[in-house]
Amino acid sequence: MRTCLLRITLALILTSTRLVAQQAPPNLTTEAIASATAVVESPVIDGNLSESSWQDAQVLTGFVQQEPMDGEPGSERTEVRILYDSEALYVGAWLFDREPEASSSGGLFEMHR
Repeated sequence: MRTCLLRITLALILTSTRLVAQQAPPNLTTEAIASATAVVESPVIDGNLSESSWQDAQVLTGFVQQEPMDGEPGSERTEVRILYDSEALYVGAWLFDREPEASSSGGLFEMHR
């Protein structure tokens, strides 16, 4: 009797573990598809995204947060555009900030001498 009870308990534990492993994460229910725009001439890498090739590329928006609230819409507007040529893939991003004066780098980009 005791062996039978142990086998049943073990079977339930293994079955429940498999069921949990098969569940999809709740925030990964949709897929986004992006298209890169082909260019003949590579864009100038200078931080300025005003070239016509950037303006002609598909605008990617609708990004979600990972922190502090995983899966929620981003708190600030973000636009990303992707270009490519025979040599490279180029990614340009506009990261908007409603209150730029309130932002700080938190020491990430500070140089100490």
